[in-house]
Amino acid sequence: MTILKEIGETIVWMLKDWPMGTIIGILLIGVSLFVLALVGWVIFTGLDFIGRENQTGIGRVISKEFIPAHTTTSTMMIGRVSVPTTHHHPDAWVIQVEIDGSGTDSVSVDEKFYDAVTEGTQLSVEYSTGRFTGNPSIAAVSM
Repeated sequence: MTILKEIGETIVWMLKDWPMGTIIGILLIGVSLFVLALVGWVIFTGLDFIGRENQTGIGRVISKEFIPAHTTTSTMMIGRVSVPTTHHHPDAWVIQVEIDGSGTDSVSVDEKFYDAVTEGTQLSVEYSTGRFTGNPSIAAVSM
């Protein structure tokens, strides 16, 4: 408990030290809350789907999307030098599937499968359902 007390006292001291301490204190609190929320989201998502058994059902294609190949650039610091890094993303074929009234999910498929289906096509879907959210997560689709 003493470490929590010391952290609390440090934050109060920072907030009283106008202006720099207050600004740093507010940023520290904001970053801490963001990190805490991110960790909570990762844990929640993991608990929602990890260990769930797949089930098989019937799904219906509700939309299709082709994403053409493209390149993105990001920078990364190596020492004190900012180095641009390019990433190539190949063509992607994505279908949105509605599953047995359980909800919808998107899944990437190959070009041949994408061309073989149209909106309204019924598919066999292997999926799992989230423990808490009830949202489906598609593992595989087949005709």
